[in-house]
This record gives sequence, C-alpha cells and structure tokens, in this order.
Amino acid sequence: MTDIHPFHAGSPAQLRNPEPAPGLASAAPIGAAPALNRLVRAIALLDARFEHVSITHPRLDPAAPVVATSLLAVTMAAAELSCQQGGIAEALRTGLPVIVAAADRATRFPRMHPVAGYLGVELQLTVPLVHRTRAVGALGVYTTDETTVDLSLLELAQALALQAVVVLEQEQMVGNLNAAASTRQRIGQACGILMSRFRLSEDDAFAALRQASQNRNVKLRDLSLEVLASGTLAELEGTR
Repeated sequence: MTDIHPFHAGSPAQLRNPEPAPGLASAAPIGAAPALNRLVRAIALLDARFEHVSITHPRLDPAAPVVATSLLAVTMAAAELSCQQGGIAEALRTGLPVIVAAADRATRFPRMHPVAGYLGVELQLTVPLVHRTRAVGALGVYTTDETTVDLSLLELAQALALQAVVVLEQEQMVGNLNAAASTRQRIGQACGILMSRFRLSEDDAFAALRQASQNRNVKLRDLSLEVLASGTLAELEGTR
C-alpha cells in the first residue's frame, strides 16, 4: 500500500498492480492521518471490488491529501487533484456520488481521460465525505474490469465514506487538542522567562504578555515565541 500523493510514473502493468513500487511500502506516511491509513488498509481487505480505493482529504492535510490501497488509486487521485477535473473534483463540488465510465470519460473529463486510459481504469465511483452539509473529502473506487456500480457497491462505498468522515473528525480533534496543549506550554514558558527576568508573579507575567498581545494586535502564541527567542518583552524593558 502507498499513501503519498505525487503523480507516480510507471508502466500500466506496474500501476494496475496493487503492490506498491519498491520502497513505498516501508516509507513513512507523509502527513497522512494514521487512523485514515488503517481504515484504507481495512477497506482493501473488505471486498474484492475495493482493490483500488483512494481517500482524499485535502482540507485536513494539504501536504499529503491522499491515502490509497494501490499505486493506481493514488495516481488517479493525485492526477484529479492536480488538474481539478474528474470524479473527485465533481464530488467535492456537488456533494453527490459520481460515476465515471470509460465510454463517456473523454467527453466529461477530457483532461483526465488520457491518464485513466493509460492506467486501464474502466469505471470510477466517487462518494463525497460530507461533514454536516459540506464535502470535506472523497472516497474513490477504481476498477480495471467491466464491473458495474450496483446498489450494494454504492451503499458499501457510502458506508465507508461515513466511517472516513468520523475518522477525519477524530484526527482533526486530536490535532486541535495537541496544538492547544503546545500553545499553552509555550505561553507558560514565556511567562516563566518574564517572571525570572522582571521579578513578576505568574499572574502579572501573564497579564503583561496579554496586554502586549492586545496592544500589538499579535496572537498570544506568536508573542510567546518571540519572548522565548529573545528572552524578554520590550514593553517591560526599563520597568525593572
């Protein structure tokens, strides 16, 4: 499995092969949500029709917006994001499932048609990942045979998309909590520096930091980083 997003060159046979190219399997995910990687691995084992699946989440992690079960899937998803055309782009725009068959792909998505044809993609089903009323990502299923999209495939893809949304929400919540904890730690360290340098109480140090933040119209976390780097707060210099 691979979970990095750049467009990978290779022969059609290599890209249809669900096994990643040498070195990719052992490479650490680049910014990808660990829980989302686990979900993708589970999807690959769930149903033979889910051999080539991608989950796109550009708003969660723009640096690594795709996890996938195969090199073909990650290549398709990355190409669609790059040219802003195809099932993923349409699902993100409309918030509705999108089915793309090889027969009408050239007319609907001319920029994606050569890539999909090169990879041997016959059919694509894309289901949006909807959070509240907004599409925040997409789950794409790609086939290289004459599989048709029946009700069971659509319902299973939609159920997996709902699970992916839950995973994305959890990952984002954890990220927000970690960011908040890191910010509190930096503010505490900055207050400690001011307490030591200017002989202030903890409350007075925080009050000085907050007042300087408001006066400069600078976020408290950014001002704390400045204090950590300089070892002082300009507004308190000369008050010792």
